[in-house]
Amino acid sequence: GLDVLTHAIEAYVSTAATPLTDVQAKNALSLVSKYLRPSVASKTNEEAKEAMAMASLQAGLAFSNAILGAAHAISHAIGGKLPISHGEINAVLLPYVMDFNFIAAPERFSDIAEIMGFDLRGMTAREAGNASIQFVRDLASDIGAPQRLRDVGITEDMIDWAGQLALIDACMITNPRDVNLEQVKTLLKNAL
Repeated sequence: GLDVLTHAIEAYVSTAATPLTDVQAKNALSLVSKYLRPSVASKTNEEAKEAMAMASLQAGLAFSNAILGAAHAISHAIGGKLPISHGEINAVLLPYVMDFNFIAAPERFSDIAEIMGFDLRGMTAREAGNASIQFVRDLASDIGAPQRLRDVGITEDMIDWAGQLALIDACMITNPRDVNLEQVKTLLKNAL
């Protein structure tokens, strides 16, 4: 579910996003925001399960055309070398990458906050961005996802190779903010 959320958010802020991918990403984001908690809470909640399946499909349609961003680039680097769940890595990385990318697409992050259910009246773009980031953190916590990279077995000595591999991942090309090795390493250290 948090991988689906990452797909939707990264596709929406991607430099290759289009009106067609935006519709899919926004629909997926809305569904995950509403149905991930109840889907995790109950094995028999068919409405929530169907909504999450639709969210996964729509996020997939969005990212297969808009591509993704830094969270997936880093997740691919780590998951390609270590037997760690892709979704768990994304669950940890997403709020850090959202915060990093905010300055490249503040209006997009305001949209994300609104889709998540926040009333943006009186909020600055930064406040809306912070609200969306906190929403992701709270959602991950509520469903029992890991909060730090160390919770999934990442250690500080892995940061250099993970950062180098992430920079050459195709998903980094469509990240809304330019990223260098030091910035990737800082993201990883902050998430550790």
